[in-house]
Amino acid sequence: SGINAEYGKQVLSQVYPGRPQPATPEIPMQQIPPHNPELRGPGGTEQTEGGHRVDPLVLLVALLCGIALLLPTWQVDTSTLPPYLHLTIHQKLVVAYVLGLVTMVILHF
Repeated sequence: SGINAEYGKQVLSQVYPGRPQPATPEIPMQQIPPHNPELRGPGGTEQTEGGHRVDPLVLLVALLCGIALLLPTWQVDTSTLPPYLHLTIHQKLVVAYVLGLVTMVILHF
């Protein structure tokens, strides 16, 4: 037994020998169905298990974000690229955030 100092109440407790039983029975994991070649989306493109396919626009945005992150940072004198291709730190942070969102869309989280 112990006393809860915050409320000033006495709390009684007992410990029983043995292993505690789980509150809910364990649910067995479902198996993913095998690859089905007949599972095709519009235009003949293959869909994922959930019936969704990745939009090419999402992949294009992810590619553009990756390229933008590879561009040099603003005010770096050692780059041979024109100045309009240099990005600021804030622009790169926004691009990295967008890339994270697009990655979540691609992975369906």
